[in-house]
Amino acid sequence: PHRRVLISRWDAAQHQIAALASKGEDPMPTDAALGFDQVSPLTRGAVPRGRTVLLDFDLEPGPGHYAGEHYSHLALHVPLLYHGRILCNLSLYDPP
Repeated sequence: PHRRVLISRWDAAQHQIAALASKGEDPMPTDAALGFDQVSPLTRGAVPRGRTVLLDFDLEPGPGHYAGEHYSHLALHVPLLYHGRILCNLSLYDPP
């Protein structure tokens, strides 16, 4: 089972990730937008490239990014593409 599901939109012009929908334990507010400095280096590497990745937040040092501060260890990040353009991202976060 997952702990949280997040559907988000990558805004390349603003360099931020905006939450469109979030369900589960400790959902992200749908009016939230995270700047690239607020997300993990793993997320920064995956989101703009439209790659499907398994993110292991335990491999990253210290706090300072949203997932690490909200007690996630792993996340499956899947971009939803249309003709090579990222429409939104689906992320499934692990249970505690």
